[in-house]
Amino acid sequence: MNIKTKMWGIPDRWLLFPLVGTFIIFLLKLISFSEILTRKTVDIVNFGDMAMHVSLLFFLDEYGFHNIVPLWYDGFRLFHLYPSASFFFLLPLYQIISDVNLVVFVSYILLFIIAFVAVWFLGRYNHFSKLKTITFFVLLFMNPIIIDYIFVGGRFPEFFAWVIFSILLAILSYLKYNKSNYIIFFLIIITLSVLILSHPYVSLFGLLLTFLAFLTAKFRINRYHLIFSVILALAFTSFWWIPFIYGWLTFPSNIPQLTDYQFGELLDIKNSIFSFNTAVIFSWFFIFYLYWKQSTKIKREKVFYYPLLLLSFLILFRIISFIPFLNQIPPNSYNIFFISLTLLTFFKIKKFNMFNKRAIIISLILLPLISSIIVFEVRPQESYEFTNQEIKIIELLPENRGRYLLIDDIPPHSILKNIIAYATIHYNLSTPTGVYHPATSKKVYDTLETIGKNLNERDCKELSANLDNLKVTTLISKEEKTCEILKQCNFKEVYNKEVCMFLS
Repeated sequence: MNIKTKMWGIPDRWLLFPLVGTFIIFLLKLISFSEILTRKTVDIVNFGDMAMHVSLLFFLDEYGFHNIVPLWYDGFRLFHLYPSASFFFLLPLYQIISDVNLVVFVSYILLFIIAFVAVWFLGRYNHFSKLKTITFFVLLFMNPIIIDYIFVGGRFPEFFAWVIFSILLAILSYLKYNKSNYIIFFLIIITLSVLILSHPYVSLFGLLLTFLAFLTAKFRINRYHLIFSVILALAFTSFWWIPFIYGWLTFPSNIPQLTDYQFGELLDIKNSIFSFNTAVIFSWFFIFYLYWKQSTKIKREKVFYYPLLLLSFLILFRIISFIPFLNQIPPNSYNIFFISLTLLTFFKIKKFNMFNKRAIIISLILLPLISSIIVFEVRPQESYEFTNQEIKIIELLPENRGRYLLIDDIPPHSILKNIIAYATIHYNLSTPTGVYHPATSKKVYDTLETIGKNLNERDCKELSANLDNLKVTTLISKEEKTCEILKQCNFKEVYNKEVCMFLS
């Protein structure tokens, strides 16, 4: 055989570099995160979106699913426009433990256990070695994106959805080689239903793979079960996704949505072309090319992979930014999806030529180093302690009389969302603002904007009238200038030092 065509396998021991390195990075972040259990000044509400998520959990326990929540804005229907599955996962623990910091920490550990079990079966069905299976789990669920989701952005619902997605991957892997039965049929329906109710972006990826599995199934019964599973899952969850889509399409154009920033994210040339997303897509192309060279290229393989290649090309050339709804999916959601496909495809490759083998081994060695740079330098963990001003505001919350307003904190983006969440969970306080912007009515949004203008113009009469319209009785500010204006407007002073509280 010509030496140029000679092929070699990559011993599993090389996987120890990314496995151990990535695990150590994750463990260091987890130890730091555990301070929410031991330090009073560190709280889960300071971790990105967790301020909103733990508040919604509190509302679910206090008011119930799809009931009206009166504490924020002018009231809103709970989970009318937000997926609820992850909160029902948290609810039993919350009702038993009550300490929201401990609830979230324990829930993350439970989700990692569930994900590991799912990946273990996935590896078993795909005939991966134990080391490959463990490496698959670590690289998929402890990579820099997941670390960012948990320890920086607080994206619990999406992490929960990716865990459910891994269960779906395991089931689809089983069906690739085995005939379905009624137990599998039931599991697919449940998994898809939970996925749809977990996160809209991840559920799209799950439905896409399920549809591709339907098109490429070897056994007729598998095709029947897959298509009917999708139909039944969509039917069972229609009570949520139909109002969600309608609400998304009819959302007032003058009120910023949570996903508005994402439309142009992939078009930002400076931060987009040389990005983590580009690296993930090129890695996917490279691994797919190596796999495709060795595959039998049967029709089923083409039907499965060609749509995925098309999607990856749309992302790479940023055409995806002009496709409605798909342009609302953030790059990191696409990244995790293609990381899962890349890992699944990579571990199926048996042989490499010498050049590709060396390239893969070097990449495996460098992967932990690159991950550490991303985690500790590019996206370092910020301080998640309450500031001295925030601690003082928390101390003043029991002095609140009626409905309060953090008057520096006008929508669309809540600067003190951690304080709003803390006041909600620990004191059950009402405010015309909140940290779930899609629930903001146009009337409340416009009035809050007007209050901001009243402050800038020092229009005390209009300011007082607009506060009365929102039934606000307590004003809190951490800005010296704002405190001075409130004093000049003759509001009743309760406290006025590093922060201030006034009664209207």
